[in-house]
Amino acid sequence: RSTSKYQLQHAYYEIAKQYEALTATDKTAMDKAMAAYQKLVDDIPDTRYALQLRLHLSEVFLARGEMVQARKNLDGLIAGAFGDQIATEARLRKAQTFLLEGDVAQAEAGLDRIKVNQLNRTHRLELDVLRADALVARGQSDKAYDALVSVLKEGRLGAVEARAYVVLGDVFRRRGQNEEALLAYLRVHLMCDDVDAVTHARALVGAIKVFRKLSRREQSRQLREELTRRFPGAL
Repeated sequence: RSTSKYQLQHAYYEIAKQYEALTATDKTAMDKAMAAYQKLVDDIPDTRYALQLRLHLSEVFLARGEMVQARKNLDGLIAGAFGDQIATEARLRKAQTFLLEGDVAQAEAGLDRIKVNQLNRTHRLELDVLRADALVARGQSDKAYDALVSVLKEGRLGAVEARAYVVLGDVFRRRGQNEEALLAYLRVHLMCDDVDAVTHARALVGAIKVFRKLSRREQSRQLREELTRRFPGAL
């Protein structure tokens, strides 16, 4: 690795992060950040920065609702020579894109291709959460509930824990257990440091729906304003 390549990739990365940090106040900043991230990946594809950014770019595409672009980016990680762990992470995220679009069959087909015996603890639990999410979509909330309780017994899990609580909120909401659903969704909202944008936005949307169901209009309005400010286009 040449010093110039290292310096260049670091410069691309810092520029992109600076743009991304401005997204709360500048709506054009994310497009600039995406361009900088993509330039790093395209120009210097064989570095650890580029590898991590491929995963990060996929999350950004997910947050923007650009599922086709997210999957295209993830396919490069699944097919590339980046190792089993990266390929597994990419397969999990790809299944998530299908679930977000309501294509449960495609999501489950992708999850079935993952070799469970090769998973680390985090990926195994993430797989369980995604399968539970698919069960909820199929109307099998009781099975989903059992799987989620098992995951959450594992203790603090960061992003995986947050995703589990969002799906648990969906289970409670479908059962008509509105207060329990609210607790699950708002717990994710309070975990914001460990939560990716897609999961956080989904928790806020779920909480807004429950507040409306309970005719708690002011709380619904406040959360809707926050959702619109932080995650435009989520509703």
